[in-house]
Amino acid sequence: MKISFIINEPVQDANGGYKMVYMYANSLVHSGHDVSIYYLCRKGRLFTNYRMPFGVKLEVARFLARKGPKWFSLDKKVNGIVITKISNETINNADAVIATAVNTALPVSKLNANKGEKAYFIQDFENWEISDEEVYDTYALGMKNIVVSKWLKEIVDKYSKEEAIVVSNGIDTNIFYNKKHKRKKHSIVLQYRKKAYKGPEYAMEIIKKLNTIYPDLSVSIISVDTPPVDLPSCCIYYQSITPEKVAEINNTCSVFMCTSIKEGYGLPGLEAMACGCVVCSSGYKGVFEYAENEINSLISPVKDSDEMVKNICRAFEDDALRNRIIENAILTGKEKSQEKMAALFESILIS
Repeated sequence: MKISFIINEPVQDANGGYKMVYMYANSLVHSGHDVSIYYLCRKGRLFTNYRMPFGVKLEVARFLARKGPKWFSLDKKVNGIVITKISNETINNADAVIATAVNTALPVSKLNANKGEKAYFIQDFENWEISDEEVYDTYALGMKNIVVSKWLKEIVDKYSKEEAIVVSNGIDTNIFYNKKHKRKKHSIVLQYRKKAYKGPEYAMEIIKKLNTIYPDLSVSIISVDTPPVDLPSCCIYYQSITPEKVAEINNTCSVFMCTSIKEGYGLPGLEAMACGCVVCSSGYKGVFEYAENEINSLISPVKDSDEMVKNICRAFEDDALRNRIIENAILTGKEKSQEKMAALFESILIS
């Protein structure tokens, strides 16, 4: 099959949504399919931090599309193509064409039939720049809707012509697995972002509270952002590191902490589970796609720093609880392998 993914401009920092597209592209290429990724580069949106003519930015984008992201090992057989609009003139004929963001849905739905059977890969409720009603409209375009979570399916199915198909995000279990290293007891790993919906202020608040209880607390922070100015001294900051390094850090820490307020899925928590961390997370919608409170994780209410502190203390102090949760978490990680999810994704495209 010839398969086209339509995404937005190339990004050079790790991005969960792009990661899943790249993962599926790799898997499809390895299965013998011809895969292209079209990068939609729009004037006023492309490399806004740099003051240079749009034509120069396009040349940079073309170079990055050919080279592939520095933070993900994208197979060289995947074709990277830069376009400035989604149209019958810019998209080649294929067997399947997949919109991957809310702004790509409508133009993809209008493509001629010879561009491929149309699918819409929905990873979150993308109402950041448009109204809820406009997002709902994209679900009703008649494409094959593929969602990453059950909570998204409930929303999409209210507006779509056919039921959405759930394909959970998967993890690379060749990278993310329990290496059975010795872990420091009072140690935490978290993936920090400055965006408000990630709850960064709660993460810092929790770390400071825990550090008063455990003077030997060690916190590993993974991020693509610059460090916050008020970073506690117990923290080690890792910026823009490889998945292999993330897995290594996960394997040295006891607890993975997540303070997100809203996310479509939350892949880093699942990766941490597979590595043998006790996941202590806020109860945002996406986490329940793989997390079960008191079974394979400890969940506290969103924005409740005190309850998160209590859960982390329990994970530190209760050996029986910690060991039981870790055992179940590792099994969850194996069940959500990218091989299984990619095979399901492929079967949907060829059905």
